[in-house]
Amino acid sequence: RHIYSIGPELRVPYDNWTQFIHPEDKEYVFKEIDAGKEPRGNCLSSIEHRIVLFDGSVRWVSTKAKTLFEGEGSNRHPVRIVGVSIDITKRKISEKVIQETLDSLVVEKAKLAESNKGLERFASIAAHDLRAPVRSIGLWIDILEQSVPKPWSPEVVKAIEFLKLTSRKSIELIDDLLEIAKVNAKINGAKSIE
Repeated sequence: RHIYSIGPELRVPYDNWTQFIHPEDKEYVFKEIDAGKEPRGNCLSSIEHRIVLFDGSVRWVSTKAKTLFEGEGSNRHPVRIVGVSIDITKRKISEKVIQETLDSLVVEKAKLAESNKGLERFASIAAHDLRAPVRSIGLWIDILEQSVPKPWSPEVVKAIEFLKLTSRKSIELIDDLLEIAKVNAKINGAKSIE
């Protein structure tokens, strides 16, 4: 009774109970109740729906009802419906918040996926664009080795070794960058990056 904001001394007869059902839910609720009144059915109804109170506020309730019958066989007919309603407004509010959060996460996931595709494209382009100049540096190191007369000073030897090492590491980093872009593209269903 407290759900419907009426005193404990008052019963809520079926006809009065139906006036509380939210207008948008009435068709669904009556359909479920009618199914529970079907003589060949299981006599039970379990419905989640909204109610509108006298003050205009809306609450969600879970209503469970049982239809009582008289008679046997083809003479069996409903005579009374007894039931109980439980306020589930807090649960429904929580479910709505959870659904809105999930919907927001789906949107953010889509944005992240698009951002990742952009990063993959950038990684691929950057790797291709960097590979040629680094290879050119390697070629210039080879030319330098062949052009500079020997014996070399320790400083020149150290500089050439440093340049070779740096060039080799740069190529390895670029190849790794390309490999990551290829793997990500395959994971995300994009075309393979070459």
